[in-house]
Amino acid sequence: MSEKQLTIVKMEKHVEAIKSFPHQAFKKSILLHYHSMSYSYSKNKLFYKTIFKSHRFVLATILVIEFFTSSPPLLAEVKRKFMLLDMLSDNTVSNFLIFLKVSRRIKTRALIDDRRKQEFIVTDKGLNETLELIKTMAIPLDFLNPDLSLKTKISEKDALNKFFHHYAAIVRNRLFDFERVNNIGIFILKDAGHMIILNLYCNVEKKPHGNIVSLSLAEISASCGVSRSHIKRIITEAELAGLLLFSIENKEIMLLPSFFQMTEEYMAYYFSSVLIGFDADL
Repeated sequence: MSEKQLTIVKMEKHVEAIKSFPHQAFKKSILLHYHSMSYSYSKNKLFYKTIFKSHRFVLATILVIEFFTSSPPLLAEVKRKFMLLDMLSDNTVSNFLIFLKVSRRIKTRALIDDRRKQEFIVTDKGLNETLELIKTMAIPLDFLNPDLSLKTKISEKDALNKFFHHYAAIVRNRLFDFERVNNIGIFILKDAGHMIILNLYCNVEKKPHGNIVSLSLAEISASCGVSRSHIKRIITEAELAGLLLFSIENKEIMLLPSFFQMTEEYMAYYFSSVLIGFDADL
């Protein structure tokens, strides 16, 4: 069996295991991720809203994988590998790498034997943020199965190195399965997309006329660090896709069953990819 086939089998196995938990337990795991992520997000909205646009997230992942798996890690290789995926323009990729450099998440220097090439390191700032992000996913998985102890494992020496050596199989084989979930691109292909989904899913009140989001557009906007018009465009697109209803009169968002199904399918694949990184089974 090829690496790709083996990784697909593992991911599907993880997804089925996640879905086999009682629905309330799975919902609680998503809520735990949301609360943990909200804390990290609130400390640096610009960074998180930027990487929570799916294709940038993939680019950042490739960069960290290159750092841990190549010697020396080269920016040109990060760019080359990402451009093969045909997700973003050359200019957008360059701008994102500059953003990481200016914000001191990576440092670069010319190679001694070939000054045309730039090697890079991920700084302590970048590594700490990476660790914090993985912990927001380890916490809910530990809730589903406390024996995993993923939050403890990811804090061990060399844990990030091991995690990204395993996670590299997803990138090498282009297995970004969460992107295949129907209509998920309405959210995750936009700035702060992942956080916008969580804000909707995790802030619902059951009312006689339906599942109503308890946050206003302004509150979602403030929480995610994006404009109200950005949120409204996504809500409008999601309504056209049959995921929710938006009342202009009272500014009320009603989530439909298709939204919950989409979000839970997405989160199952999201958690599955993390289990690949940990080389763990539920």
